[in-house]
Amino acid sequence: MENTSIEYAEVISQMFMNQQDHKKLVRMKMDMLKSFIRDRYGIRLPLQMIEEDETLYESISQKSSIPKDLIQNIFEKHKILSSIVTVDTREMLEFHQLTEKFYSLSK
Repeated sequence: MENTSIEYAEVISQMFMNQQDHKKLVRMKMDMLKSFIRDRYGIRLPLQMIEEDETLYESISQKSSIPKDLIQNIFEKHKILSSIVTVDTREMLEFHQLTEKFYSLSK
């Protein structure tokens, strides 16, 4: 079966780019990434961001063979962007690039 999750995310991304709702897009991209991590690697993720820690990043890194610093960077960037009122285009694109790098390196 072909995985169309990334294609779906790209279509949604285009919709939100047109609406300029970057914060919502960041949230959706992170939800998709977390779903990918759960499905691909069988990792149980915490429900609250405050519970995301070094142990989680290490677990994802070990199962995915993706550098821990990239994983930590994605999660920490998401925490920051979630805490601000408005996410600008540059910040959203930086977050998008981080998630795309994760997907491209994933096994």
